[in-house]
Amino acid sequence: GDVAARRALVDGLSAATESTRRAAGHGLAEAGSAGLGPLVDALAGAATTRRPAVAALGAATGAAVPDAVAVLLEVLRSDPDDLVRSNAAYSLGRLGRHPETDAATVAVALLDRLEPGAEADNAFGAGFSRSTVRQSAAFALVSTLANHRIPAEVLARIVDGPLDDGDRYVQGLVVEGLARTEDLPSDLRRRLLRYLAGRRWNPAPSPA
Repeated sequence: GDVAARRALVDGLSAATESTRRAAGHGLAEAGSAGLGPLVDALAGAATTRRPAVAALGAATGAAVPDAVAVLLEVLRSDPDDLVRSNAAYSLGRLGRHPETDAATVAVALLDRLEPGAEADNAFGAGFSRSTVRQSAAFALVSTLANHRIPAEVLARIVDGPLDDGDRYVQGLVVEGLARTEDLPSDLRRRLLRYLAGRRWNPAPSPA
């Protein structure tokens, strides 16, 4: 029955292979509100269990969205595993599309992770270092800004903060989010334009 199927999916969250853990999380997400409790319970497990559970919480729908957002906000703030926090930020971005989401609270939590020193770089391929948490938080900001009206004081914090992140992907995502913001206050629009104007020149051009 349904109970036995959910139990199998819960067990799958702690399976030896990552593909099985991801599939189990997807299955519980598809169960709707009935899958929310097991996913939250899984957050008491190992990091390898928490990662797919947090990713699956981003698929919450309807009445389950506010509860999923509250859980993800706490995970983003306090989980010791950087990949769990990265998944939490990404999931908040997915839930940022829903009208039930408290967008201002989510935006502030994301900005906290984009503060200088809050998230150290954790990926070092392709010749540069980056933080998957900061990149996921920037993506989530884009989604939240594109789907909700954000208070002016929070928008000001966005303009004053992560636009100066050392990761150009983070910078670009934040600019995209602000570009999608309806009724951006005129003073913030001017500051954004000054920022863009200051970055139109390549500081290290290729030799002729």
